[in-house]
Amino acid sequence: MRLINVETFVIHEFIGKSVPEYAILSHTWEDDEVLLQDMLDIDVAKKKHGFRKIESCCRQARDDGWDWAWVDTCCIDKTSSAELSEAINSMFQWYARSMVCYVYLSDITSSLESDLHSSRWFFRGWTLQELVAPFDVVFYSHPWNYIGTKLGLNEIIESITGIHKLVLSHDIPISEISVATRMHWANKRQTTRVEDMAYSLLGIFDVNMTLLYGEGSKAFGRLQEQILRATEDHTIFLWDCKASDSLSVTSSKRNVAASRDGESTDGEDSDDSPVHWQPVKMLAQSPSAFHRNRLKEALDLSSRVAIVLQLQSSICHLGMNLSSLKEILRYMAPNLGSAVRTLSLTSRWQRRPSR
Repeated sequence: MRLINVETFVIHEFIGKSVPEYAILSHTWEDDEVLLQDMLDIDVAKKKHGFRKIESCCRQARDDGWDWAWVDTCCIDKTSSAELSEAINSMFQWYARSMVCYVYLSDITSSLESDLHSSRWFFRGWTLQELVAPFDVVFYSHPWNYIGTKLGLNEIIESITGIHKLVLSHDIPISEISVATRMHWANKRQTTRVEDMAYSLLGIFDVNMTLLYGEGSKAFGRLQEQILRATEDHTIFLWDCKASDSLSVTSSKRNVAASRDGESTDGEDSDDSPVHWQPVKMLAQSPSAFHRNRLKEALDLSSRVAIVLQLQSSICHLGMNLSSLKEILRYMAPNLGSAVRTLSLTSRWQRRPSR
């Protein structure tokens, strides 16, 4: 871990338990940021626009009694894929272990608490862990004006982010919050690269995975698979699965209509031309699928139908046995058994979940 000497701006590298106490900066990236290579010549670094927040962070840390500071723009060698991967997998812990986190809101020029709602910092993917992980968080507006602390602003922050103030204050550990709720925290957040929407959530779910830039939305699928391996919290399946989504079955047009209407097709003429639907994925495509109302309201029948089909099409991939499937069904909705019967699935999946 590299840290900046707040007096000299010289960067030092520390390994393992030798890492000293440090302050840390949270911000949104802009043009002309200072990189690690720029810090080799402080005169070059000072000419960049991004140096101002580094300087302000170091000055504040010095005033608060800390000798070292960490800033992501210049403390990570982004030319090394191995170091970048290690840093991203460690970043939640780096923020959690900091003595204080300074949040710099460059798009806010006043010190009014009411202006916090308009800052893009609250809607970026990476800043979620930077808000939740550290205990002591202090907010500053441009150019470096004190706004308040996370604890003092917890009600406003809760209204913006949807994160309960007891989580913000660390009175409730993040590990006790359901997977679906944590996904919902990222519902409206964005990242420049698609993959970073998944990578920025690694610490939120306390999982690790390799970085594969170029994989696109597959990264979010891999994230969910890692979560499933690490937890038995099945609320990960409570995302917005619409009945209009394609289903993983092949049937006749007549039987599809009858199944939808609850009718029998015995002895009737029917159009038996096959209908091929694409398989529905069991896992969400992005955090935007986790809506608050989805977590609160009971699943309607059409959604239950889609969920059962999702489970059926993905069960082999996830390696679940029948008892695990029953547990998921029972956890997600009390009447999923009726959805299974409505679909006339195979006898194995027709069994009603035990209560």
